[in-house]
Amino acid sequence: MIISLLLFFWIGIWLDNVLPSAYGLRKGWCFCLSPHYWCGRARRPRKNSKNSIDAESAEDELYFEAKYMKKDNFEPVSRDLIKQEADKKILKVTDLKKTFENGFQAVKGVNLKIYNGQIFALLGHNGAGKTTTISMLTGLINSTSGFAEVFGVDLFEDMNEVRHFLGVCPQHDILFDLLTPEEHLEIFCDFKGVPRAEQAEQIKKMLIDVDVYHHRDTVAENLSGGSRRKLSVAIALIGGSKLVLLDEPTSGMDLSARRKLWNMLKNYKHNRIIILTTHYMDEADILGDRIGIMTGGQLICLGSSLFLKNRFGVGYNLTMVKKTKESNKMIGKYLMAHLGPEVKLLQEVSSEITFQIPNALSAKFKDFFTKFDVELDQLGIRSYGISVTTLEEVFLKVGHGELPDDSSKATSEVKAHMSIDAS
Repeated sequence: MIISLLLFFWIGIWLDNVLPSAYGLRKGWCFCLSPHYWCGRARRPRKNSKNSIDAESAEDELYFEAKYMKKDNFEPVSRDLIKQEADKKILKVTDLKKTFENGFQAVKGVNLKIYNGQIFALLGHNGAGKTTTISMLTGLINSTSGFAEVFGVDLFEDMNEVRHFLGVCPQHDILFDLLTPEEHLEIFCDFKGVPRAEQAEQIKKMLIDVDVYHHRDTVAENLSGGSRRKLSVAIALIGGSKLVLLDEPTSGMDLSARRKLWNMLKNYKHNRIIILTTHYMDEADILGDRIGIMTGGQLICLGSSLFLKNRFGVGYNLTMVKKTKESNKMIGKYLMAHLGPEVKLLQEVSSEITFQIPNALSAKFKDFFTKFDVELDQLGIRSYGISVTTLEEVFLKVGHGELPDDSSKATSEVKAHMSIDAS
């Protein structure tokens, strides 16, 4: 019976690693015969593949991420961040692609560098490929081609080593209903190899930071949705995780809880690489040091929030409340006469009317609004307000393919280039 127990135990482990499955990385049938499975894999510099460039120039390396996008849609990083590459403190993704068995190409080539000490916000509408990208980086599914390296470790070949410093907050909470938050963190501290003497202090600090300390003895099934979400974030960060992937971490939280978590993530990003996906544009705007927008399985633009607003922004929206609900064409004529013919009417609903003013006309604002305030009564305007382009407007514009003319041309060139490569 003992021999049978040991035999079937090892057969079970072997089948679990070899048999095809929808999730997880599969190994070859003889994986247990390779030396590196038992002794570990020695780190060595990766040789340039056929997709990489030998003796890359400084400019080529600077625009590495812009391979599949128009350079005008990409903001190069500072030289200080580029120095992290020599120290192997970044996550570098090269030509990452994923094609499913039915022929659907979810990810069509992603080049990406995410730097230490930053929060990278990955945005995209449903079906854009961001969840598939995250799943490949966490080892949930296999990639079709490409490779990734984080802190000098091959992300796909040495996933077992990466998991020692990897933290993941999935889109849906995966918790043990009968365990308390404190017991959850104890388990994951053991997984990460945190010494027993340090666990109590780390767990207490983490529970306080995520604002779940007063529920530390409540079993998970009795926690509210917001508290369960906070616990999932705590699990991802506990144990000194250096690579943290947060998939919509604030979903289900109230505004106050979201704000507290934002402040916490800003404090915790030091010496960490944090990848964040979210559908809250204000969250990406506040937290994202760099923001990437995906559509159609590839990155369309990449840069800081300010860069994206300047690049894809529609300018300023001037919203006015009229004294009556009747149509007032005098306002439009006045704006075009004093600002320029580029002013465009967006909508006029009831007593509210909105005009769009391009960024190029902002130099005239000082003199215009001084005069405009005096003539409000003559124009039949009760009040007005002006707002700059928001990240949400940028996301809607880019996500639906409404790019500037040069960007649309670049996108078609990229697709043509990819079809040539495929053939």
